[in-house]
Amino acid sequence: MEKKRIAKWDNVKLLLIFLVVLGHVCDRFTDPYRAVRALFMFIYTFHMPAFLMVSGLFAKRTVLSDRLNLRKVVPYAVLGVFLNFYRFLSIYLFDRSRRVDLSGQNNISWYLFVLAAFIIIAWLLRNLDPKYVLTVSVLLAIIAGYDNSIGSDYALSRTIVLFPFFYLGVTWDREKLETVLSRKNVRLASLGVLLLFAAVCLVFTKQVYWFRTLVTAQNPYSALPFSWQPVLGLARLIWYAVAVLLTLAVFSIIPDKHIPYLSSMGSQTLSIYFWHLPILYIICMIPAIQTAVSHNLALWVVFAVLLSSVLVVLLSHPVFARPLNAILHPKLRKDIAKEKGS
Repeated sequence: MEKKRIAKWDNVKLLLIFLVVLGHVCDRFTDPYRAVRALFMFIYTFHMPAFLMVSGLFAKRTVLSDRLNLRKVVPYAVLGVFLNFYRFLSIYLFDRSRRVDLSGQNNISWYLFVLAAFIIIAWLLRNLDPKYVLTVSVLLAIIAGYDNSIGSDYALSRTIVLFPFFYLGVTWDREKLETVLSRKNVRLASLGVLLLFAAVCLVFTKQVYWFRTLVTAQNPYSALPFSWQPVLGLARLIWYAVAVLLTLAVFSIIPDKHIPYLSSMGSQTLSIYFWHLPILYIICMIPAIQTAVSHNLALWVVFAVLLSSVLVVLLSHPVFARPLNAILHPKLRKDIAKEKGS
């Protein structure tokens, strides 16, 4: 039986997946444009923390159950392996020296691996007081930044640093959260918060961009361009607070009602996430496109928004979800086949 969709969260996920795709376009053009660096930092400061909070919010039943349902965990890791090979093929077209590397998770597939890990970790900690779990996980993430051996390999840094966002989502009461965020004054304040942060990124782009490696959560503090590393633990804590605030602001301003066609696209975010980056990589590596959009900011804006929109619309089509659903929901597929055969 198909679960009833909640329009609010499908709308949220649609915006977030659009920001994921747009953020990856930005990542390839931060050198020529200051404005793109500002947009990159605006997006990356909160978009993956927000996705993980939504994931935690809707993983509550799995996490709090007495028995861990591995069918909710293993498929994500399997998809991560497939995505690694798929992405490798797109890179190999332009760089024949590249080799498959399952340990180096400095790429798109890390999210699927850490999501599987987060569900297991949160399930193991399900009987502990959430306040203590959240506090300890934040402290561990702050401390981990000082260890230079914790980096992108096996997505270890992201697993440690991003877990508090996922777990925070697990602790939330969805209905209470929706009630608070739907208030008019909260929505007005949320809009102000987002506009203020956008202005900060645009006006203080150079200073904000220094923290690029902090918000991507894949490197130790030593990767940051600062000699005063002892205080960077505080910087990570501030980032946590800013990311949560921006996430709640985005959640607040998103419409609660079903939007024809768009809301249904928000139910296909995993499919968009899985397929988009190798396609985007191939398009952005075309020399004529690189040259054109690297010398004209207005043209880059049109290109980035149009490409991101087209990929989201195209990859939300059910045909792209079918091979993923065969891995994620094999039992459901068998049941559908039985119904058709009866």
